[in-house]
Amino acid sequence: MSDFKQQMSKLSNSDNATAGLYTLFIGMALGNLIPSPSDAIYMMYQTKLRDKWKRGLITPAQYWKKNALGYYMIPCTWWILLGLIVINVKGTSQKKAKIALALIGSSAVVGLVLRQISKDKKEIDIEDDAKLKLLKEHPEVLKILNKPEFDSINGQFKNITGEKLKKQNEELKNKV
Repeated sequence: MSDFKQQMSKLSNSDNATAGLYTLFIGMALGNLIPSPSDAIYMMYQTKLRDKWKRGLITPAQYWKKNALGYYMIPCTWWILLGLIVINVKGTSQKKAKIALALIGSSAVVGLVLRQISKDKKEIDIEDDAKLKLLKEHPEVLKILNKPEFDSINGQFKNITGEKLKKQNEELKNKV
């Protein structure tokens, strides 16, 4: 860590201080642009908070305070973690830059995958709502879907995801 302080002091007092400042701004812009695992973690955190709010477990004020805290702290923690890893690597600036780029690149891939998982979960919830509406309005569909020729699609209706939806689906099955 003392190497970090020493390097920062040298940079701020050198002819390269302006380049360091420009690099800082470029890094901040890229840090917001590139998806990272912290984005996915924040999205999951936000969804859990929203659900607690909708169920009345937290107030709107608590929701917004916790949401704002998560919005700033989760990505900040991620970048601090990456920074600490790079700072503690022994070697030249080129070696540290390669490691930083590798970490950022791999985290972008992980971030994209986690973001896609989150997007797919939302799409499945929308599809499940539509399926549940169909089953509520036309419970006779379940009898039709139980025929062998519909095996390829009946599982979609029998296994609606989400705890609430599963419970409602079971109630419909019992009625039919």
